[in-house]
Amino acid sequence: MNAIIDCLAYQHDLKLVVVAAVICLVSSLLTMTLLSGCRDLGREADAGRLMAAIAVCAIGVWATHFVAILAYDTGSPVRYNPGITALSAGISLMTVGCGLYLSAYYNSVVSYALGGAYCGLGIAEMHLLGMFAIRSERWMILDTPSTLIAIGAGCAIAAGAMATLVCFRSRWRVPASGLLMVVAVCCLHFISMTWTRFVPSPYADEVGRGLDSTLLAVLVFSLWAGIGGLAASRHLRRPQQDADDILADGALPAAA
Repeated sequence: MNAIIDCLAYQHDLKLVVVAAVICLVSSLLTMTLLSGCRDLGREADAGRLMAAIAVCAIGVWATHFVAILAYDTGSPVRYNPGITALSAGISLMTVGCGLYLSAYYNSVVSYALGGAYCGLGIAEMHLLGMFAIRSERWMILDTPSTLIAIGAGCAIAAGAMATLVCFRSRWRVPASGLLMVVAVCCLHFISMTWTRFVPSPYADEVGRGLDSTLLAVLVFSLWAGIGGLAASRHLRRPQQDADDILADGALPAAA
């Protein structure tokens, strides 16, 4: 625990850590809010909520990861391989999409727990790919045991976050599940990064190729804000509007 605290305090820019935490918190709460309204995937409104939840969660964890990586001090300037960076976003979207879809489709505590674990595994894959996108004067050396522990902790807590959403019926279930998902992402990142080392590389001339950190930060934040804002504006509707949709859906067969 002391090693993790030291890594956070001395190897991260705390201002960017706060930004990453806010992105992760907002994304997680919005995801759980959207997902909690997916009661019937046969309804167009609920299917739309699920697609919005997938997009918000995927881009949220991707943005959280890269802002947190930007906060990490490798000891030298860094750039990012654009192909691997884009691939990590695709992996995040695909795995999070599968996990959330399976959760909502089967709509049980077991399916939500397994879907959450699968989302955690996807976040881990995205994290590792994002790390390999780094181009620096130093080589990255991952510590295998701590990386495996980070992946296990992330998957387990993500499973608990998703199960919380369906196990509890109180108004606090969405905040509780969202906060647990934030803990899952943070555990995965900080446990892994605490024991990651960067050592001098003989190929410093290759550092110049890749995305600039500032450009990547602007791109990531813009995508997150745009997708999150669109999802919130289109799918977070008043209960009365949802009730009207249900009545309308029920009236259609009778009218026919």
